[in-house]
Amino acid sequence: MDKDAGEKPDEDMIAVLREAGLLRTSGAQKGRGQNFLKDRDCAQRIVRCCETGGKGKLSSSLSPSLSPSLSSSLVVEIGAGAGALTRALLREGVRRIVAIESDPRLAEFLRRWGKNLNETLEGGSDLEVIEADARRVDYAELFEQRGCRAEGEGGDGVIVGNLPYSMGTVILRRLLEGEVRKRCRVMVLMFQREVAARLVAGVSDVAYGRLSILAGLRYRVERCFDVAPCCFVPAPRVVSCVVRFVPYEGGDVATVEEYGTVAEMTGLLFSHRRKKMSTVLRMAGREDWGRCGEAVEVDLSRRAGEVGREEWLRWAKAVRQKQ
Repeated sequence: MDKDAGEKPDEDMIAVLREAGLLRTSGAQKGRGQNFLKDRDCAQRIVRCCETGGKGKLSSSLSPSLSPSLSSSLVVEIGAGAGALTRALLREGVRRIVAIESDPRLAEFLRRWGKNLNETLEGGSDLEVIEADARRVDYAELFEQRGCRAEGEGGDGVIVGNLPYSMGTVILRRLLEGEVRKRCRVMVLMFQREVAARLVAGVSDVAYGRLSILAGLRYRVERCFDVAPCCFVPAPRVVSCVVRFVPYEGGDVATVEEYGTVAEMTGLLFSHRRKKMSTVLRMAGREDWGRCGEAVEVDLSRRAGEVGREEWLRWAKAVRQKQ
């Protein structure tokens, strides 16, 4: 993982935040988990992480350096806020952007700002602002309706976002459960650092848990870099981390049904993660799951946190076959 992103304020972004009345702490709404990115280099590094070959490292060149694959992609930005990442995407040559923002003030601000883009950007842009709760958006449908190619056709969708701390895992579960990965070749999302640790944790790690398993069944997950509190307005009390999700080559590791079964099993067993799995299954009346586990040599005398992703999937396949 690269080193932390430090503070290098984007003066244009500071002006935007001031215009939107967001430089004061009172301008952000705590209930929405609003912490507005103000660091230009950090925003640029996040965009560079959308290129699956790199970790967002910056070059000395100021000219756009993204490959044509990203500049021609449909990019969905979750939690656009005052547009820090939107501006970075545009600076890097991306022209097809769907910005999702739940705050009516900010959605209207982005729409007004977007109307001036064709006058200031060579070649114009296609910026669409959707006022919606990101937890309830059907991302696969959003991509499909806008003509984004599907898996096997060179899916060219990209998802990027600075997710609210209070809603980050809920939004991620929405993305994991849906079919968005078939039209999206990469997701780059920012979380609280502790959540990022859970996402990339292996079975031997303290942070390993249900989120580690479910994310790993859908994507190859990689931590890119940490982001210091000083990069935001207002500054949060925690360090953030940018995480990249890339679909597996050759298609899904688990079917929709198998993924759903793993989600159900881990939901039960990790709710009692200090108890032996055999005990939890007996308490819940799920001896049928236990018999399936024994049939594929899953040691039920262990606790849920001691079972690797491959074992969970093998166990889920056995459960599906018995249904």
